[in-house]
Amino acid sequence: MGGLQGMRSVCRLLCLIVLFGLGVAASGWADSGDFTLAASMGGAYLPMGEWKEFFGGNGHYHTDALGQTWEVALRHQLSRRLIMALSVGGVTTSATLTDIMYLTYDSTAFHIAWDFEGHPIGLSVEFYPLGTEAAALASFGLGCSYYFSELDGRLDIIPDMGLPETPSGAHREGSGYGVHAYVSAEARISRALVVISRLRVQYADGMAFTQRKGSVPVRFSGVDLSVGLGWRLSSWGRARTGGEE
Repeated sequence: MGGLQGMRSVCRLLCLIVLFGLGVAASGWADSGDFTLAASMGGAYLPMGEWKEFFGGNGHYHTDALGQTWEVALRHQLSRRLIMALSVGGVTTSATLTDIMYLTYDSTAFHIAWDFEGHPIGLSVEFYPLGTEAAALASFGLGCSYYFSELDGRLDIIPDMGLPETPSGAHREGSGYGVHAYVSAEARISRALVVISRLRVQYADGMAFTQRKGSVPVRFSGVDLSVGLGWRLSSWGRARTGGEE
């Protein structure tokens, strides 16, 4: 699936999650189960190590110290200890490589910059060992994601090395998959609001389903830490109808 079409799919699902959450909150259906709409942002360590070997691994390779992540999720409590979450998110990071290419009678230095962007649609199951009734909660989760990914690359010839300085660029897009595991902590600050922090480890091959044989993989594998807010929709639904928590 193309990048533009994939982005449209992500945006549509994001809108559906938000609209569904608002519909649940505004209806009596919220009383039949506990729904939470959550949003978070954070930083990610994503080494993108495969790109270091782009020209044999001899050049100077550098990645962002931290990539950026965001996520919006609709969570539904299945039981006292289990919650299922449907999420839409994004992850971005960059890398650069500077090296020297040796030609027959000359050599030239070049600089390559890559920008990576992925948009996962995820499904996770969270387990709360002590239940979900306490004001402070701890949980761990497992899940999988379908990725829509894009890569933009730019090649610049370093001046005074005998070749034109005209830059060139390339663009790749595709889809892939990911699996993840995480631990999280939650603290309620009101009847409807909760602060959520999460540490997640993931393996993700963002173009596994579409990349050509021999292409360098676009793997968003690493560790990320995020902080966000959760809005307990069932609490709002009961408040609007005059019900008791």
